[in-house]
Amino acid sequence: MSKSLPAELELRCQQILSADQQGVALTKADYFWFLVVTVVVPAILIAVGVAL
Repeated sequence: MSKSLPAELELRCQQILSADQQGVALTKADYFWFLVVTVVVPAILIAVGVAL
């Protein structure tokens, strides 16, 4: 593609890469709950669904 990105999109991409726009870092508790919600709960739901 020979066309460049629109100016507003380019600005937003640069803002995303900026360190001050990243927010706070995730904690161990955040990773724990992420694991629970994305792996443990679906595994339980699958096990219950198979058992029915």
